[in-house]
Amino acid sequence: MTEAELQCQIVDALRLLGCTVLVTSARSYRPAQGERRGYGADRGVPDLLVAPPGAPPSVWLGLEVKSARGRLSPVQKALLDAGRITVVRSVTAAIRAAATFRAAYPRKADDPAWGPRAEQMLAQIGEEQP
Repeated sequence: MTEAELQCQIVDALRLLGCTVLVTSARSYRPAQGERRGYGADRGVPDLLVAPPGAPPSVWLGLEVKSARGRLSPVQKALLDAGRITVVRSVTAAIRAAATFRAAYPRKADDPAWGPRAEQMLAQIGEEQP
């Protein structure tokens, strides 16, 4: 499975769980001259910014999607080492990362029971190999 295919599956699963997901993956294009130019996010920006239901405003989880063989760039490695991004290699890992992130914040009385919904989805898809 390619990283793009995995990313689509992760986005779909997280959105089904009620997460707000912003896709920041950079794209590239070739103008008429044939020179490849990039546009989109700066280097090191994670592929996905995720806000689980009930997360505080302006607080996002940065997920870097990598295939089983995908490697981090030096900038991504530095961000991972600094605790600024989380690397995920499966839908299960992405859901667990979002659930762990959400659990770090106190719940409000009107906050949906997101953790149990995430666990239900994990049980339905079964354990995936990273």
